[in-house]
Amino acid sequence: MKKVVISALAKVNIFLNVLARRNDGYHDLESIMQSISLHDTVTLTVLSFGPSVLTLTDGGDLPTDKRNLALAAWLLFKEKFDIRENIAIHIKKRIPVSAGLAGGSSDAAAVLRGARELFGVATDADLFALAAQLGSDVPFCLFGGTALAKGRGEKLLPMPALPKFYFVLVNPGMALATKSVYQLFDKKSWPILSIDNIIEAMRHQDAAGILQFAANGLEAASLEFCPVLAEIKAELNLFGLLPLVCGSGPTVMGLTQDEGAALAAMKCLYFKWPFVELAWAKDYSD
Repeated sequence: MKKVVISALAKVNIFLNVLARRNDGYHDLESIMQSISLHDTVTLTVLSFGPSVLTLTDGGDLPTDKRNLALAAWLLFKEKFDIRENIAIHIKKRIPVSAGLAGGSSDAAAVLRGARELFGVATDADLFALAAQLGSDVPFCLFGGTALAKGRGEKLLPMPALPKFYFVLVNPGMALATKSVYQLFDKKSWPILSIDNIIEAMRHQDAAGILQFAANGLEAASLEFCPVLAEIKAELNLFGLLPLVCGSGPTVMGLTQDEGAALAAMKCLYFKWPFVELAWAKDYSD
């Protein structure tokens, strides 16, 4: 039986600026995206008979039909390249669900990469085109690393790797629907951020500048929707970490170069919140 095992890395936004709502319902974005060490494990196995299936470990109430991006990715790949075989997809979840960490998008991207490995078809450009059909974060999740993202997230420009940072990830144990946060965002006027300063800091590997200019323009809407996130932010700040909501939330990350501070925050918060994880920048070349 042919089988591949693929890591699906979580994604955080070091910077996120939400711009105008588009005619297709999405928003234009400016973002610095970073893949991190927290990951799901995706296993693809070619079947000798029967239909394609998706199973999950620790997936909660996630659907296992084509509403799940991972199975949707396979069906898109299968149709595009006229693959006759079917596969079993198994995902061992470690990335929290609906957490602002692009877990579902990364699982879909892992399926595309794994299917290419199994069947020996598809260029990078082919995978990218399929990824763009699946969702805004899937193109970045194909290759990970550090990138400037524009459009709805599909226009990517590689950026210099971050200096060494630690990410303390804290999730309050609830799902927060991205659509709901954007709907609240659209009802009010929020300040538009400038991305220029953090781009300059990253180009010069200026860690202090990155910490100074890291920001999330969607965060105020997430905090209004889910006030407990302000408590998590305050707790991370006590340890000297820069706290930012990840994407639309509800995960909050504490960013620091101080390993001792990161570990101290982990130790203090581990038994208070349902999910606390220490992560670092990682890409698929590691």
